[in-house]
Amino acid sequence: MQGVQIFGATGSGKTSGSGQAIAKSLLRAGFGGLVLCAKTDERETWQRYCEETGRTDSLLIFDGSGKQRFNFLQYEQERPGAGGGQTENIVELLFTALRTGRAGSGGGSNEEFWENAARQLLRNAVDALRLAGEPLTLMALMRVIASGPQSKEMKEDPSWLSSSECLALLERADARDLSERDRHDLEVTTEFWLEAFPRMDERTRANIISTFTGMADGFMRGALHELFCTDISVVPELTHHGTVIVVDLSIKEYHKLGRTAQIIWKYLWQRATEQRCVDDTTSPTFLWADESQFFVTENDAEFQSTARSKKAISVYLTQNISNYYKNIGGQDPKAATDSLLGNFQTKIFHANGDAVTNEWAERLFAKDWKHHTGIGSSDNTGQDNQSGSTSSFNTNESLDPIVPASWFTTLRTGGHENNLLVDAIIFQGGRVWNATNSNWIKTTFSQVERPVQTRKLFRRRRPSGG
Repeated sequence: MQGVQIFGATGSGKTSGSGQAIAKSLLRAGFGGLVLCAKTDERETWQRYCEETGRTDSLLIFDGSGKQRFNFLQYEQERPGAGGGQTENIVELLFTALRTGRAGSGGGSNEEFWENAARQLLRNAVDALRLAGEPLTLMALMRVIASGPQSKEMKEDPSWLSSSECLALLERADARDLSERDRHDLEVTTEFWLEAFPRMDERTRANIISTFTGMADGFMRGALHELFCTDISVVPELTHHGTVIVVDLSIKEYHKLGRTAQIIWKYLWQRATEQRCVDDTTSPTFLWADESQFFVTENDAEFQSTARSKKAISVYLTQNISNYYKNIGGQDPKAATDSLLGNFQTKIFHANGDAVTNEWAERLFAKDWKHHTGIGSSDNTGQDNQSGSTSSFNTNESLDPIVPASWFTTLRTGGHENNLLVDAIIFQGGRVWNATNSNWIKTTFSQVERPVQTRKLFRRRRPSGG
């Protein structure tokens, strides 16, 4: 429950080796979880895992058929608890979806400015609907934003005054019997739409509107509209009670919209898991993301920092660290990646030819002083012209890597040429493995099902002096 990160090049055996071993262990233990799908065969993989572990009845497939539906905005509005229905939580959900389409767009002051402006726009669009007593839907949000005044002159235009959905909502809200808090919120919202929004830089306004409408438009038609904007038949909390939800909207089939849809699922699963009450009888739940670079966001590090207390197990698989640098987004992708990886206490490394990842792993395992012994000889010629030689032994110490980067380039990758065996080097913080007397061990996974043999592989690290 301290998090697992698996690295390995394409064809290294990370999915069929350590990935398969961990997945089946979670299923055998009876845990529920959320499975994200980047590849088209991920669904079939988990159907096989569930069949082989006797968990077929626990499997729930969320795919494009429409048999299962998840109206995420309705879910967030009606979610029980102190944060349910709160404007800021709804804005964070929508903003997370918006950020999906902008991952890797760069950072700096321009990105920060865009983020602040986008949050402000979404916050006021949500409140316009909420204060008017209207249901919150993506279509309604699009109408509010599209009908806001684009200039000071437009506010006086009779055509806009008679047709603006945004203005009609503000007037409807003003006529309602609102609480003192909501009356204050209405004043702020009205000030934004009638004063701040028309003065906004035209390019900034157009960028924000097009980003939101581009994302929302994809959910306004076809399968995604049916799945995410109609009814609710499945919720993230089911995974807390043993259900394994596979979100079969693979990125290879649904592309950017599939990624956005699955990140929405992941974000709401994380939020629901953070809010659940945990005691000794609570069953753990897991989040599974193969090709995790497509699903990682800045929110993951924050979730992972407290996931253990909620009995949440995150298992991420990717080829290399550079994948995260490219996809995680934000102003400092490297810092965000380092923060996330620092919160995964178990790290598994399979064969890899990526120098950045291998050198990062070498630093993770640290260095230690090693003794080196050398043999030297010298030619001695005396005054009597008699020649001879002497040998000498010398020793020295140097600070060398405990696990050199070169080791990761020669690990076995499975397949019949390797007898279906996959090598890996495992790091686990707070553990001392008996075989190495350290926090790392080289081990082998089988790509075929074999009887599980239990033996004491590690011991807990003892406090110094005790």
